[in-house]
Amino acid sequence: MHALARRAARLILSLLLLVSLGLAAWNAWTLAASPVGAMLVARSETEIAARLERLLAREVTPEALDRRLTAHLDASPRDWAAIDALSRLAEEQGVAPSPEVAARLSAADAEDRSAMARTRDCLACAWDPARCDLSAIALCQVAVALIPFGDAVSVARESGHLVAGAEVDEIDLALSTVGLAATLAVPLTAGASTLVDAGAGVMRTAYRMGALSEPVVATLRRGARTGIDWGRVSKLRPGRGFGDELAAAIRPGALRPATAFLEDAGGLVKSAGTRDAIFMLGKARRAEDAKVLAATAKPLGPRAAGTVEWAGMRHLGRLTLRYADEVWYAAASALSAAAALAGLLLATLKSLTLRALRRLAREPRLARE
Repeated sequence: MHALARRAARLILSLLLLVSLGLAAWNAWTLAASPVGAMLVARSETEIAARLERLLAREVTPEALDRRLTAHLDASPRDWAAIDALSRLAEEQGVAPSPEVAARLSAADAEDRSAMARTRDCLACAWDPARCDLSAIALCQVAVALIPFGDAVSVARESGHLVAGAEVDEIDLALSTVGLAATLAVPLTAGASTLVDAGAGVMRTAYRMGALSEPVVATLRRGARTGIDWGRVSKLRPGRGFGDELAAAIRPGALRPATAFLEDAGGLVKSAGTRDAIFMLGKARRAEDAKVLAATAKPLGPRAAGTVEWAGMRHLGRLTLRYADEVWYAAASALSAAAALAGLLLATLKSLTLRALRRLAREPRLARE
């Protein structure tokens, strides 16, 4: 009877182990096959808004504002994009700097952003995006970068380089191709075309300004190399059938992680505006950070850029994201498998121990006989 119960227990534990391993493998595969950042998903908008409001109410005080503004004013060169973002945040929160810091801020603004300095910066920005400053970006390069004409010019220029065997800017060409495809309603698999189009435009401007981190650029480069058929792109010519030829040049499955990233960037533009979107994308250290930025911008709007500058990406990630259900399912399945395996090992160890003890108990009796 006891032997039958032990065999039944082992059978149940073995089945539990197999089922748990199967579920863990399935959830792991689901996560691996999902778009970039799928392990983390945004909390509900209501929960994000409440968490962010508590953070701002607790931390944005006159004393803390003075410290942050003073640090930026002491820097050389001054980061006016960050200063403006903090100033807008403070104004929205009803917090003002001390008279001393306000006087320093006014003097620095007059020194750095006179009419002559603004004109010089705008001309430099229009001539070379790498020399753009976010204070001038709203007046200059962005107007060209975010309309289809800018995408068409980039596609024509870089595909010409491709045909000629000259050096090609893969990311500029890829973002322009994706932006133009979204404008022409070419299916891209990931998200609404309008958001992907806006994300591609602002990302191209940020890239040409040198505002993107290397991990973000690497994500875009992978998408460019695997998601677009460059041979077909080099043969694109304006005219009838252009949209069909462009669609044939795009591999939606391979481009999926990059377009999911661009959709988040497009949501950021929609919520915060172009200039603040570029500023915030410059804070992203990984492609997954675009999801954090979009989740922050949606409830905060004009306060989003200042909140990103104030709190930092790591803190915002904890406030706005949670692990996807599949992560918890995979973890629970793995723990169940570990528990079942431990049960089997313990049952086997118990059986072996009992056999050894019985053998030892029989040996003295045999010796006496």
